[in-house]
Amino acid sequence: MCKAELGLNRIFDFKKAQKESPRLVIAFAMLAASALPMISYAQNEFVDSQDSLIQEVIVTARKREEGLQDIPSSAAAISATLIEGIGGIFNLRDMTDLVAGVSTNENQAAESEPTIRGAGQARNRASASATGLYRNGAYFATNGLGGKTFARFDTYDLERAEVLRGPQGALYGRNALGGAMNLISRKPQDTFSLDVGGALGQKDFQRLELKFNAPINDQLTARITHMNEGRDEGFYTDIDNKDVDTEKFQHSRMSLRYQPSDIVDINYVFDTQAQTFTNAIFVSRTLKPDIEDAFNTTINSPMVSKNDIENHNLTIDWKLDGGTLTSITNQRDLQVRLQTDMDYIAPVFPLNTLNQQTKQSADNDIFFQEFRYVSESSGNLNWLLGADYFAYQNAEIIDQWVAPTFLPNAFFRNYRTDYSSWAVFGNAEYAFDNLPLRLSGEIRYAYDEFDGFVQEYRARDQRGRRQGPFILGSSFDRTNPINLQNDLDVGDTYKNLPWGVTLAYDFDDVDMMVY
Repeated sequence: MCKAELGLNRIFDFKKAQKESPRLVIAFAMLAASALPMISYAQNEFVDSQDSLIQEVIVTARKREEGLQDIPSSAAAISATLIEGIGGIFNLRDMTDLVAGVSTNENQAAESEPTIRGAGQARNRASASATGLYRNGAYFATNGLGGKTFARFDTYDLERAEVLRGPQGALYGRNALGGAMNLISRKPQDTFSLDVGGALGQKDFQRLELKFNAPINDQLTARITHMNEGRDEGFYTDIDNKDVDTEKFQHSRMSLRYQPSDIVDINYVFDTQAQTFTNAIFVSRTLKPDIEDAFNTTINSPMVSKNDIENHNLTIDWKLDGGTLTSITNQRDLQVRLQTDMDYIAPVFPLNTLNQQTKQSADNDIFFQEFRYVSESSGNLNWLLGADYFAYQNAEIIDQWVAPTFLPNAFFRNYRTDYSSWAVFGNAEYAFDNLPLRLSGEIRYAYDEFDGFVQEYRARDQRGRRQGPFILGSSFDRTNPINLQNDLDVGDTYKNLPWGVTLAYDFDDVDMMVY
């Protein structure tokens, strides 16, 4: 199968076209009017198909395969049918618009992290996200610049997205206060297919995507996908009238599925992505009435932010007598480089005297391993047992000029975090014979160990001559920072035993459950 698609995204300016070409506006209106019956029919057909398929949505939100309607918790799923029906999910905003209780702050840099019921990271470097974020069953949300911060949320080529709203610490742990979200990549299929798609939009926005699926033999299948997205024009310009907030994003994935027998299923996924974006645009410290156009800034230093990610995921399912043993192994490496002009002005003074520029870099390594055994869904009792291990190392360097000020000075911060955690967990559910009741319970024991340090230096040189409020002609060696101001070492261990019990009542005459 070969399919080509081309979409236009917010590319038609109605007011501008009305002035320049009234005939074009009339033609556009006639086309829209003629399309209304067809659009209405398509919407009704799509809604009907969704209603008929709602009972067939199978999820693994509780780490076992079950129907979405059977989960005694506030849960939601974006199925493959819905994803295909809306043309795909390409960013976090596309997904949060579809799930109630999940939101994001679009004023934050890069691609923001999601919050479930208001619980998230809030850009706090010292704390992990209060939402459990999982990709193909592997946890990857961390604190720090090198965690999820400043990295685009991967929503490309999804098979489905699962969301559990409300505290999930007993089964997922790790700060899943607001809930847990698991994104599952589309697995290779046993048929040949080639999908090519694209989109155009404002500010010279372009997107090109390629999806190729091929069976290699009866046991091995492969899927290769690639997306190239960019916006060559920006909303803000610098002092030379050049765009400063252009964007580029590339994502490639290779998936292999090996099924040597009916009882073994091995899935390997390799992801790599590179993103270039603008971290933040600072126009002025205070509102100035003389600013005629806030989008024409006085930025005079490089504004560039980049991140590179490589991710390996290996999932093995082995069906045994009475249940399935699953292993999930994930290794994620992230590098971030930021450079920001934060002085709001373009001074005529020497650079060392009046400039605020921040350079940040981070290297982050995340490892996750989980083993779990899930009993067969037969009889009155279903249960699972599991254990997982999580570790990450995060190293950051923040090099910042601090000005405007009366003296030339600079901060240099060295920040490192080492974190490890292991846990055992279990879940059981019992369905009564003579009553439409189900009693379920879950428990988890977790042990976390945290070590880190922060070193902060200030380099300063008092030499130079004063001219008005400024010091001119001063200089210092930024590569040799002096004056250690802060040297903090922290470390601690944490133990936790969250648990939960749920009683669910299923009505026989209506499709409803109370828990």
